[in-house]
Amino acid sequence: MKVTIILSSLVVALFPATAIAQGCPLQDSYCCDASVKGSGPAMDGKDVGINCVRGGFDCGFGGQVTGCCARLAPLGGARGTGIDCTFN
Repeated sequence: MKVTIILSSLVVALFPATAIAQGCPLQDSYCCDASVKGSGPAMDGKDVGINCVRGGFDCGFGGQVTGCCARLAPLGGARGTGIDCTFN
């Protein structure tokens, strides 16, 4: 029990540092299968990530691209579309 709490605290403490290390100080880091340019008034000029998962660590190993996204749709999902992203 004590070990689980310590490890959980370490993961929570390191997650923000991982996002900053990936170049995402104000957004979350994601691994996405692809990126596309958004269209329409709300998304004009902004990138969208396809099939993204939060983490953004070592994305290239799995053939994915690393992106910094404002949020993931659907909300609360583990995998989905990255909204308002910037890709490296």
